Amino acid sequence: MLFRELRGTDELNAGSHTNYGYRLLAEVVGMRVFLNHVVSVMSRGEWLDAEQYQEVLRQVKAKKYGWDKELLAEQPPDTHG
Repeated sequence: MLFRELRGTDELNAGSHTNYGYRLLAEVVGMRVFLNHVVSVMSRGEWLDAEQYQEVLRQVKAKKYGWDKELLAEQPPDTHG
């Protein structure tokens, strides 16, 4: 539902409800990327030290707003097939 609302809207001219949706999507995407990275490392029996952990956080914070736009630009999956 969030994708359906946000896809095709103009972020700059959108109302506060849509802007909230964009921020929420960016946070969800950021958490997903963060968790995927951390779980991937742990699944190999490795650990992140404090510096590596901070670097992952820094990268996610810096890139999450680009990743959400990439996700919205993708073709939606066909759920009626």
